[in-house]
Amino acid sequence: AVSDEVTVTIEGASEDLSVLQNRLTKLIEEAEGINVSEVAGAYRAPLTEAVSNAKPVEGKDKAALEEAIAQLNDALDAARLSMFSMTSLQNAITAAEEFLTVVAESDVKQALADMVSNSKTVYSSESSTTEDIQSATDKLTAQVKLTKQEATPVEGECFDMTEFIVNPSF
Repeated sequence: AVSDEVTVTIEGASEDLSVLQNRLTKLIEEAEGINVSEVAGAYRAPLTEAVSNAKPVEGKDKAALEEAIAQLNDALDAARLSMFSMTSLQNAITAAEEFLTVVAESDVKQALADMVSNSKTVYSSESSTTEDIQSATDKLTAQVKLTKQEATPVEGECFDMTEFIVNPSF
């Protein structure tokens, strides 16, 4: 009788992992190209850890390569997102410091100086998240506006108050 069963043995077959290896290598290069001082503190360690876990690329099986790619992608996404917030906060700090030079001594000037100091602390903290950075930016911006409304400029200077015009076409 003829059997309907056929036994097939495959030996020596291997997957081509070069595409995954190339992707991981490019992600590592991209991560190493990021200036970590521009990344919010809470995302620095995960990014460094993801790069460390991804190395060496050679010798990893498919599952390990995919896991390393996923981890590095997540860390890079968080780092990139925080970089935008960090830039916004740095710009707000710079603008507030410049504004402080034209504000006459007062309690509201001191409040702004304190807010600048707090914002710098948040900026440099190793535990700051994107939300912390954004909150510090919002608070600093609000304090600058309040200072413009309540403080007086030093002699010979003036404040640009156009942001407070409600109906500019009037």
